[in-house]
Amino acid sequence: MAELTYYDILQVHPSASEDAIRAAYFRLAKIYHPDLRRQDQRPEDTERFIEINRAYTVLLDPARRQTYDLDLQDRGAPRQADGAANAAAIETPADDGEPRPATAAPRPWAGQGEAGRAFIKAEQLVDEGRVKDAARLLLALVRVEPDNPGYLSLAGYALAKAGENLHKARDFCRRSFEMEPYNATYCARLGYVYVAAGLPKLAEKIFADALKLDPAQPLARQYAGRAQASVPSGGLMTQLKGLLSR
Repeated sequence: MAELTYYDILQVHPSASEDAIRAAYFRLAKIYHPDLRRQDQRPEDTERFIEINRAYTVLLDPARRQTYDLDLQDRGAPRQADGAANAAAIETPADDGEPRPATAAPRPWAGQGEAGRAFIKAEQLVDEGRVKDAARLLLALVRVEPDNPGYLSLAGYALAKAGENLHKARDFCRRSFEMEPYNATYCARLGYVYVAAGLPKLAEKIFADALKLDPAQPLARQYAGRAQASVPSGGLMTQLKGLLSR
């Protein structure tokens, strides 16, 4: 059997919009998330959810999705027209136990416009360590699209990395994770905000939650178990501890 692509795992068309990918993820998470403890849950469902979460994290990120699509092209992987390739191998039941047909979303991908390009640039700035420049760009994007969880999460993370406006960083990261509570990356970025604010116990709890969602989440793996050693010192941090823990 051919290897399942991330589009197959989420049962979406390769041209699916971000909204369609998000909807598919939440539908599958309601079935396979290990914390749900369904009566008909099987041990392999946890592994399946990890794959679902990994696919979602990549496909909802414009830069990573673009890289993944290019890799699929290089490998010559088939991209099914109906968005449900190998669906029988996924066996997605409905909540009532009946099979649920996969849904396609043939709308163009919404991440290729000017805002999408600016977001990719912001990600590059973060990777290069130019977090203040990234934060300024992301704050502009948030003003344009205040309900975009991807913009909010990365903006909060960049602000925390820059040590600027940790209240806003916390609010952005918390809001993005509330919008997508199964996104391990958003969860881990919220944990980092608390590291930057000098709240290691709270950070450790959040990193643990992120690793439950995705044991391979890199930021959570980097800081889990050593958040205390990463706490910055200084009078400002002491003042912020009480404020950010509310």
